[in-house]
Amino acid sequence: QQACGSGDRGESMENFSRIFWGLGPWRAGGGAESVDWPRLRGILLAGMTADGWGVMKDYDHLIVESSAVALALVFARDVFW
Repeated sequence: QQACGSGDRGESMENFSRIFWGLGPWRAGGGAESVDWPRLRGILLAGMTADGWGVMKDYDHLIVESSAVALALVFARDVFW
């Protein structure tokens, strides 16, 4: 039994959120103009529902992946807020 896991939904969020480790700081440094930010924002909003990645639970892998999203929200707030 896994101590932490969320199956397909966790893998889906992991695949999507990994790019934010680089894109958020890149945007903050003046780069990433060629990124389709409205599309990424739309995917992020769609995933943040009960029907998307779901509701986080104790020991959920989604907790780990949310840190990359949080980083991007801080560093690239001009395109997300």
